[in-house]
Amino acid sequence: MVFGFKKKFLFPALVFAWSTVTMGQNDTKDKYLMLTLAPLALLDIYDGASLRGGAEFRFNERLAVTFQGGTYLKYLNATKIDPEGYLVRPGIKYYLSKRKYQRYIALEWMHKEQSYDFLDKLIVDEVGVEKQYGMKRKINAVTVKYGKLVNLGSQWVLDWYVGLGIRRIDSQADLSSEEIEYIDSVGNDCTMQENLIRQRGNMIYPDLALGVKIGYELN
Repeated sequence: MVFGFKKKFLFPALVFAWSTVTMGQNDTKDKYLMLTLAPLALLDIYDGASLRGGAEFRFNERLAVTFQGGTYLKYLNATKIDPEGYLVRPGIKYYLSKRKYQRYIALEWMHKEQSYDFLDKLIVDEVGVEKQYGMKRKINAVTVKYGKLVNLGSQWVLDWYVGLGIRRIDSQADLSSEEIEYIDSVGNDCTMQENLIRQRGNMIYPDLALGVKIGYELN
């Protein structure tokens, strides 16, 4: 798998597992483990469909540690062609009251590595031409989130959230220097979304988060 997935994914997963074991040695009624799934990621036609599962361990009435990992799938026709890669997202949650289903604030760090193809639509002498080439991206983001847990019954939970942060993108294209110079010198009819996908170099952008997760409690 691309970018040495196994080695880079294993370390944060082991850290989360160790934290879960050590924090759960003294059981109380406030401790619980919740498994999560991000369903909207399976329908992402912009970044590419991905399977994102995770866990949350609350070790007292206020604090919890979270972890999410994901890998990209190819069944969906997305703007990024044949995306591959992975992401990891560890975090800390602070619940704003002692009730089990309540509002929270969270701090999360995300690391994502992804490769994909992009079909560039260029305009040369008023004639449209196409060029498909590969791209690789590394993304790191730190995000503060505000959300709420909603009890769906039978140990099922809905976790909705919004968030704001900052992300750094390191993007490279599988193009020669001559091809890059040519692409940059001619016009294109790409959408704003496509222009963001085809950008190269190091970039810093705001990180906006809006989503839901479905959880199942194992307490």
